[in-house]
Amino acid sequence: MFPIGNVTSAKEFGSVLRERRRALGLTQDEVALQAGVGRRYYIELEAGKNGASLGPALHCARLLGLDLRLTPRGDA
Repeated sequence: MFPIGNVTSAKEFGSVLRERRRALGLTQDEVALQAGVGRRYYIELEAGKNGASLGPALHCARLLGLDLRLTPRGDA
């Protein structure tokens, strides 16, 4: 699993969601239904498709028990 601080792309974000969903024993359909998003949206989110709306993506992450934290990089 990717450490949360090291997620630098949509693909890595999707991989973290997929791993967490599988660890919880949920299907993509179950997560999509519980999050109130379409099945296709969730599948594309896990696949790392660019352009996903941030609000629903964060809601899916929260549903899976994941928090998103933004921290400044060393030189920022």
